[in-house]
Amino acid sequence: MTITDIPTQRPVAPGPISAPTLPERQAAAVEEVRAMHQTIQDQNGAIGHLRTELNRAEDRVTLLLDERNRFRKEANIYRTKLVELATAMANVGLLTNQAQSIMTSAHELIERVDGHNDETEHTQSNKDKIDGVVANLAGELK
Repeated sequence: MTITDIPTQRPVAPGPISAPTLPERQAAAVEEVRAMHQTIQDQNGAIGHLRTELNRAEDRVTLLLDERNRFRKEANIYRTKLVELATAMANVGLLTNQAQSIMTSAHELIERVDGHNDETEHTQSNKDKIDGVVANLAGELK
């Protein structure tokens, strides 16, 4: 077989392409516009739904922030009260220690005076002195 033996085939041209008529083009364009319009309406509905959900979420966030602020305020109040209570209790402890040392001093003075009174028989004047010392020490506590 030689090259000349191969039959050459020419492509067959398709039949004439019929151009759509004006009414057909207009109908296709109108249909396309209707489809786009429907798509836009569907998307607007979805956008409206998403806006509603967004507003609800914003409202929930606002409520949560208000609740958080209320808890913070209450926590600050409780913390302040706790500090006041701890300070008062510390002051009570300090006053108790001071009172204990004053009472110990007063008892030591009374024991000295009682021991001295047995020896010297001056009970009334020494007891008056001790009462004065105890009154002075009690005045320091105030």
